[in-house]
Amino acid sequence: MRESAAAHAAAVSHAADAPSGLRPVLTGPPRPGRVLAAFPHAVYVTVGAGADAAVVAVVSADGIQLPNALVVRTPAAGGPFGAVRAGAPAVVGDGRIVVGLVLAVTVGRWSDRRVLLPTTDRATLLAGAHRLRAAMDRACVRDPATEARAAEVARWVAVGDRGRAATAAGTLLGWGEGLTPTGDDVLAGVLAAGRAFASAVGDPRTVATLAALSADVDRLAPRRTNALSASLLRHAGRGEMARPAASVTRAVAAGREHPAAVADLLRVGHRSGADLALGIVTAAGLVASSAIRPPSAHGGIR
Repeated sequence: MRESAAAHAAAVSHAADAPSGLRPVLTGPPRPGRVLAAFPHAVYVTVGAGADAAVVAVVSADGIQLPNALVVRTPAAGGPFGAVRAGAPAVVGDGRIVVGLVLAVTVGRWSDRRVLLPTTDRATLLAGAHRLRAAMDRACVRDPATEARAAEVARWVAVGDRGRAATAAGTLLGWGEGLTPTGDDVLAGVLAAGRAFASAVGDPRTVATLAALSADVDRLAPRRTNALSASLLRHAGRGEMARPAASVTRAVAAGREHPAAVADLLRVGHRSGADLALGIVTAAGLVASSAIRPPSAHGGIR
């Protein structure tokens, strides 16, 4: 690793707040990677292959704190990623990410990107869902075709049918355009927010169904969508969310309106924020309904 060490010495170095969910990837032995995409606010590096593949983001201080993102202290205007180009070789491991002679990012501290909610109840959660839905209506971000697919996932999760839930989730995987397709963003919202809401209302059956669905999605995603989306879906399955989505999830669980948080989320990407919001409101509805249903004779929820 003499070459990577020399690169680290020559590159502009940044300390970063890193997600604890990526600790195994970031602290393991150095491995070769490649820059998947580079923007003023963010750089995406892919490392590993197959089931071991991961996409790690490095974002500016004013960028979007994704669940897979190391956040540096320099804003985009400071040009922390100005010399980084897509396709450039990188090295990931030993607590840092090095991109040639132009960027070196070292883990300064770890943070947990999971959304852990205080206890709530079905009525409060339902009120929060209605408020988020109303905010989405006011912002004119509704998409009936996507909503129908999301509702089908929710329908089968709510009754504890893992197989049909996975089939429905498959209609969302890779569906749509963009760096992260619409269907993937919706599904990420359902998985991460659903896990948080179900835990908060004390619904272990729905937690278990969502955990099983997350495993199915993790298995299917590498063949159905791009590397970045597959990586973000893996984080969502663990209950990890982008900061704007986490803020809205907390507001929904508390039954509150939070116009600033919703506005921040809806500004994410071309449609990603709206799609995540749809996933969150779908998750709230399914948990609010499934939490009061007694288990069936087959172990599901009816």
